[in-house]
Amino acid sequence: MPLCVPFILATTTTVILSTYSDSLSSASPVFIRPHATVAGYYHYQALQFTVQTDGTYTFTSNSPWDTYICLYDNPVDPSYPYQNLITCEDKSGESDESQIDVYLQFAQTYVLIVTTYQIDWTRRFTINAVGPEYLRITSLTPSTSRPMEITSTMPPPVISTFSSSLSSNSPIFYRPHFFNYHFYFYYEALRVTTDTNGTYIFASSSLIDTYGCLYHDHVDLLYPYRNLIICGDKMYGVPDFRINVTLQRVQTIFLIVTTYWPNHTGDFKISVDGPDNVNFKSIAPPTHEPIITSTPTSVIMFSTYTGLLSYDTPIFFGFNRTGDDYYFYEMIQVKVVRNGNYTFTSDSYLSTYGCFYKNSYSPLNFSQNLITCDDDGGRDQGFQINITLQHQEVYVLMVTTHTAGTMGAFSVKAVGPGFIDLTTYVLPTSTSTATTTTTSPAILSTYFDNFSSNSPVFARPNGASDSAYYYQTLQVTAFATDTYTFTSDSSWDTYGCFYNNSFDPSNPFVNLIACDDDTAGKKQFRMTLTMQYEHMYVLMVTTYSPCIKGSFSIQTSGPDFVRFLLLTPSSNKSFSALVSSCSRETTYQIGYHYSPEDVRTFMIVLSIWLGIFCICGICIYRYKCQRNRYQPPALSAHALKLKKIPFHESNNNDSTRIPYSISLPTTPIRRPEGLPPNYETALSCIGEQKQRNLTHF
Repeated sequence: MPLCVPFILATTTTVILSTYSDSLSSASPVFIRPHATVAGYYHYQALQFTVQTDGTYTFTSNSPWDTYICLYDNPVDPSYPYQNLITCEDKSGESDESQIDVYLQFAQTYVLIVTTYQIDWTRRFTINAVGPEYLRITSLTPSTSRPMEITSTMPPPVISTFSSSLSSNSPIFYRPHFFNYHFYFYYEALRVTTDTNGTYIFASSSLIDTYGCLYHDHVDLLYPYRNLIICGDKMYGVPDFRINVTLQRVQTIFLIVTTYWPNHTGDFKISVDGPDNVNFKSIAPPTHEPIITSTPTSVIMFSTYTGLLSYDTPIFFGFNRTGDDYYFYEMIQVKVVRNGNYTFTSDSYLSTYGCFYKNSYSPLNFSQNLITCDDDGGRDQGFQINITLQHQEVYVLMVTTHTAGTMGAFSVKAVGPGFIDLTTYVLPTSTSTATTTTTSPAILSTYFDNFSSNSPVFARPNGASDSAYYYQTLQVTAFATDTYTFTSDSSWDTYGCFYNNSFDPSNPFVNLIACDDDTAGKKQFRMTLTMQYEHMYVLMVTTYSPCIKGSFSIQTSGPDFVRFLLLTPSSNKSFSALVSSCSRETTYQIGYHYSPEDVRTFMIVLSIWLGIFCICGICIYRYKCQRNRYQPPALSAHALKLKKIPFHESNNNDSTRIPYSISLPTTPIRRPEGLPPNYETALSCIGEQKQRNLTHF
């Protein structure tokens, strides 16, 4: 029976998941699918839904087979597969599954066709639809103008099966492509022959994680890579392998059925689809040196942890990442009872990312106590961490995603020489009294937002009264009476204030409980206060400097969740004058903003330094002048010769005797610069000069 289950994810932005599950079988209708590279008929299932809210929706398939999905406007006629076609996708989602991202209109009916990439494949599938509203997905049998039937010229595939089991009595070998050659694997070897050439599909079905390898001619498992054709692992999250291979009528190949993890046992079934029957025969391949297990190395322990990344899990902004991208994560506490080498591998349709910490983990410092990280060291874009663990030590494994904002289920499998205890890591918070100290689990609540030109402004407490500060106000409600800690995280210097009941930006000191600037370090605030159950508090978040824009987040640690609600407070005072001050904000470097107050301070300091430089220059100049005043003039040799030239009298009848003048073409003699005469001396000199001129004429 089809199954359709809605999941509503709690978040500040509504995202709703709708799921539909069904199966394609030989009784399903057929059509010639769009963009087919091989001519033939494809089984399909038509799904119909009507959109109740405009928005972008994501449709993702999940199946052990390679699915192919197409979205149509209603109506759909399978006889004309390109009519009303919107889009088709194959292998664009995680784990090579089909995914369609499309914007859908309100009250519009659409049809989603689910089919397969290969001809005549049938298997169970699941469609996940994520968007702003729940989609009621129902099965549809569209009418067709030209009904299609599979003709006798296209015979159905022949299915051959083989069932057996792996046990502690099965032979062992070191299988190919395993990361540790000290572990062994149980296996069964099958000789495979057929009477018809063609392409055959080998698929396993088991409760254990199976692994298959095909060999040609002969096989010696002491050399597991010799004559190896191909190995197959799980497909799309299903722990069964699938191998496509072309077989010849006279060819003999060998199929080795084993497990992905060492020392696993269980029942299995092998199914082969192809143009003819396949003959199986269990064999014991010869080996020159049989592998014998020893008791000390045969002890291998497994532990598994399953989790879910959702809006209820904490977030962080990534290692050495900046911007608004956030990542959901979950912490796992790891303890072992025996020293040794352990391997931790993730399993998810998400691209996971893992990090190991020793002793403890701090959400405010992601690099503290960090041992190692891994991204795609495992299979299917999962991480794989090989690490040496010590008994009686506590380790913490953080599981997050490679892509920001990704949510979904995951599991972590641990393998090692001893028992591995995997439990959810609870971040401790300490509350002390005069006599006792108790430790209670901490629950993290996170809110993220940003300051922009559209954010309100005010004159913050203890700030410049003539400058504007962007701010955001959050209504904070606690679900339990206790002590909570609020910490900011931003690339800017943040400033926070707590208020009781309400906040008025025109009177920022009314109802004020506390303010903080840099208690958390790195120019971030941190406030710890006791909150009453369901009582209204207001957290005002702003910046230390005026006119600063940028993103920020608030993380709360306490005994229960804290609800954040963005408020738009009313004010009796207009801050339009302050807004204009931000319009004059000066930017000198990308990412660094200077307010008018900063510019004024810079100009004052610059003026003081310029004045100091000018005074120093004047003092140096006057000192040089005073030193030159008391030094005798330096006369050249030519000037000394001129002193010996006699003066001659003029032959004029004028009774005035004028000394004979000789022109000196050389550089005049330098004379020391003296101080200027005072006023009385200057007048006396001028009078004497006039009298001398009258005497000459």
